[in-house]
Amino acid sequence: MRGQGDFSAALIAAGRDSDQIKKSVNGSMSFSFKNEVIIEFNLRKAGSFKVSDKEKTDFSEISGNPVAEKGMVRLDDLSAQIHGIRVTGNG
Repeated sequence: MRGQGDFSAALIAAGRDSDQIKKSVNGSMSFSFKNEVIIEFNLRKAGSFKVSDKEKTDFSEISGNPVAEKGMVRLDDLSAQIHGIRVTGNG
């Protein structure tokens, strides 16, 4: 990816080893990227998900607010604007 972005996180975790720490992560995050380019992939090219260094996908904006609970991250408000295409997602 290439572009401008903001990312914030307020997370807390505890444990005696890395597995305990990962399983205890709780908190919230947010991200917003504007005028992004994902290189080596072209989402707009119909019927093709070919990965190539000649391909790119230009996004006007990508944003979301993931939430971590007991080490699992959920994102219920993914939003992306690709010139003429609106993408949403969750999970």
